[in-house]
Amino acid sequence: MVYLTVDKMDNEIIIEFETKFSLLKKEIGFKTNLEDLDEIFLLKDSIMDEGYIPNDLFSLLSRRVVDFYSNLVNQLHSIILPNPNSMISITQNSMFTEDEREEMIQLMNKILALTSQSPVITITQNKKDKAKFVDGSFKLWDKNLKEKMKNISVKINKEWTKKSS
Repeated sequence: MVYLTVDKMDNEIIIEFETKFSLLKKEIGFKTNLEDLDEIFLLKDSIMDEGYIPNDLFSLLSRRVVDFYSNLVNQLHSIILPNPNSMISITQNSMFTEDEREEMIQLMNKILALTSQSPVITITQNKKDKAKFVDGSFKLWDKNLKEKMKNISVKINKEWTKKSS
């Protein structure tokens, strides 16, 4: 009887995932590579957490994308429209100008335009739309959000650091 160590099992799952990812990429025709998507959406971590690879790999990818962007929308929303019972969100709202908050609204619109595609794709199962969703999820982060979210996060951190001194 052969017992697999956790590391060996992990490696086998990752290899199987990479193989299935390549097949999905070829089947629906998206361009973004696994390394880029995994860096943002932590796909391999998700597979390892679940301990298996689902039959519908696109649904896992879509879920990870929507979860990631939903968290960003919630962050932005709490800055733009703070909960009146939350000192934290009221304080963070005051850290930004009206113009900066308007820009955050535009970022939210872009995110929601992408994430609202997911249920439509689930219903239609259109391969071109799936490919557009995958590539769009990467492009949205890489070309639009990464730098802007970094700037927002740095500003919040600086302001909280000032307040803690």
